[in-house]
Amino acid sequence: MDRFAKTTSSPPAPPVSSTGMSIITRDGKYLTVHMQEEGKTQYEWFIVVTPAGDALPIGSENTVNLSWELSEESYTGTFQLIKQKIETEDFVDDDILVEDMSKTKSISITGDDRKQYFKIVCQLNVDPVDPEEPDCEFQLDLEAGWNLISLPLIPENNIAKYIIPGVQTIYQYVDGGYKEISNTDPLESGIGYWVLVSSDTTVNIQGQCFNHYSKELKQGWYLLGCIESSASPGTNVANSIEVMYQYIDGSYEIVTECKPGYGFWINMLEDATLTFQKAHQE
Repeated sequence: MDRFAKTTSSPPAPPVSSTGMSIITRDGKYLTVHMQEEGKTQYEWFIVVTPAGDALPIGSENTVNLSWELSEESYTGTFQLIKQKIETEDFVDDDILVEDMSKTKSISITGDDRKQYFKIVCQLNVDPVDPEEPDCEFQLDLEAGWNLISLPLIPENNIAKYIIPGVQTIYQYVDGGYKEISNTDPLESGIGYWVLVSSDTTVNIQGQCFNHYSKELKQGWYLLGCIESSASPGTNVANSIEVMYQYIDGSYEIVTECKPGYGFWINMLEDATLTFQKAHQE
């Protein structure tokens, strides 16, 4: 081996398994005050139903009715009821039982004394894109299998299943590990995602142009996304970056700039603020 050869770190391997965590309030008390996190547009509530309860003989089946009424005074948005199942100790979405809970007001649930799991997903209506902002379109070409992508614009609807219909699995890299994203979760511009599709797919995305962003990063690996045009993090942070990788045609390539529609790995040698900006932007 050449004693002057330089070794470069490799990015984390593509995802092969999933983990998950749910946070549930301990006291279970009713909330009588409207509480909403600033800037957040999606909320989830988890429900556990045991149709037979503990009053009937073991193994007996029973049918219960789950009903609801959405308050007109509540915030506007879409509500879905999703059946969940447990796979390898993780909760995953099984089936959408109610597409629009404002139209369907109840369902019947049949079962024994085993628990059944459900999730209510609320997607808040957000303000429309400023008409003065330029609109952008992008064609995202996906190959059958794993693709490392990002959104080079801000979609009109950022829910995963509406951006990539038929997507099978989505992963995000968070705090040094992979986190599985549901197809009912939003996708963010500026973030890289692994997506799995069963066949070659082309999707057309429309939304607000995404021509710059900045992120404060610490030492370590990050999976980021590109803006609407090819861009590099700039020479002022060059010494803070060890390497950037892009995943193309089933393998990694070392790059010095990101490309729209692709996600990319970046390994930071030290804390720094990265800025990606469209060239010649005033």
